Amino acid sequence: MSFLSRLFKKVEKVNKNESSIEELDMSLSLDEEALQEEAMEQWVSMAENIIINSVKAVNNNVERAFILIDFNESLPSFNIFYQVDGQLYDWDELQDEDAKSKIEHQLLSQAKEVTTHLHKLFDEANLERIGYAQLQFEAETLAWFSHIIWSNSEESFMERDVMLHEWFSKLKDYIVDLPLDSNQKLPWYP
Repeated sequence: MSFLSRLFKKVEKVNKNESSIEELDMSLSLDEEALQEEAMEQWVSMAENIIINSVKAVNNNVERAFILIDFNESLPSFNIFYQVDGQLYDWDELQDEDAKSKIEHQLLSQAKEVTTHLHKLFDEANLERIGYAQLQFEAETLAWFSHIIWSNSEESFMERDVMLHEWFSKLKDYIVDLPLDSNQKLPWYP
C-alpha cells in the first residue's frame, strides 16, 4: 500500500473518531522506507504509462514493443522499437506517418520530464538512480516486463547506442521462433 493510501485511510479513521489526531501527525512523518516504496510505485506507474502510450501511438498495431530509456540527465531519451509481422523496426522505420509523428512529438519529448521527476523522487527517497531501463510489452497477452540498470552498476556506463544496437540484435534473433503469446520476458542487454 502506498504512503498516500495509508495517509487517506488514517484521515478517514480520524474523521470517524476511530483514531486520534496525534496518530495522524505521527503517520505524516515520512520514513525512508515509505518514501522508497512510493518512489518505486511511481516508477512502475510511469513505466506502464510509457508502454501504453508507445503502443497507442501506433494504434495497437504491433505484436511487441520494446523501449530503452536512458536516464542521462544531460541527454535523456526514449528509444522505441516494435515487432510487426515478425520483424523488428525502429519507430522511425514504421510506414504509418501519423504514428511516427505522435511518437516523435508527443512521446519522445517526455524523456526529460520523466528523468527529472524520477531523479528527484529517487534522491528524496535515498534510492540509487536508474541509469537505464528496458521495457517490453507483448500485445497478445498484454504482459509487460521491466529491467532496471542502476546508475551505480558497471552496465550503466555503457554507451546508449551500443546498448540499443546490441539489445535490438539479440531480440531480432530471439523472436524468430517465439510465439506471440509467450507471456515471458525476452532477453535483456547487457
